[in-house]
Amino acid sequence: RSSGGLLSVRTEVLELVIDLKGGDIVDVKLLNHLSAMPDKGGFPIKVLERSKGMTYIASSGLIGPNGTDSREKGRPIFEADRRDYDIDGKETLNVDLRTKDGSVEIIKRFIFNRDGYNIGIRYLIKNGGNEKWMASFFGQIKRDTNQPLALETILGQRPFLGGALREPDKNFSKYGFDEINETPINVSLEGGWVAFLQHYFVAAWIPPASDENRFAMKRSDGQSSIFLFNFVGKEITVESGEKS
Repeated sequence: RSSGGLLSVRTEVLELVIDLKGGDIVDVKLLNHLSAMPDKGGFPIKVLERSKGMTYIASSGLIGPNGTDSREKGRPIFEADRRDYDIDGKETLNVDLRTKDGSVEIIKRFIFNRDGYNIGIRYLIKNGGNEKWMASFFGQIKRDTNQPLALETILGQRPFLGGALREPDKNFSKYGFDEINETPINVSLEGGWVAFLQHYFVAAWIPPASDENRFAMKRSDGQSSIFLFNFVGKEITVESGEKS
């Protein structure tokens, strides 16, 4: 078992990288969507990427009274049983990241489907402490303002680059970087979703439909070139000696 560093996962349609610091998804390749025909040297298109020229990642964690993620604590360092996972023909694959916070054992579980593009995330909490444990799940897309490669279409048009979400009175609303910089977006509603649109591909967080969730789009306070598209879910409570 190893901690820290990067972990890779491969399904029949995705190849991705998870950073064990925080458990963020920092690279995703779409194996069935190539930049050009194979005989023309086409390579899998990246949806998420962390590199010198691009920041586009999906981060998630736990915030609140007993959360693992905060400005004071930083991000948790997870352990995993191995560094490479392959679904290898199975219908589903669970990838468990483990950490401890005092007497509380925490598993961050990623759930993959053989030929699906949706990735599930679930936290398993075992509270061995003497007091109840409380935190809220957050999901966030972090994106800089750099244009992706080959964004211009054959007609010379530049497809929309920015955020989108559901609002109480509108099923689909989109906002560009300039709009968000001028007026940050804050929405609370049952269910909902928040996404980033890039070219013909969408990365989105879709929380439970029955929960009351808080959504936001804003420029990062600490990095002026970074924009954040996130949600915070309902508070989770695990009593002393219980698990969830």
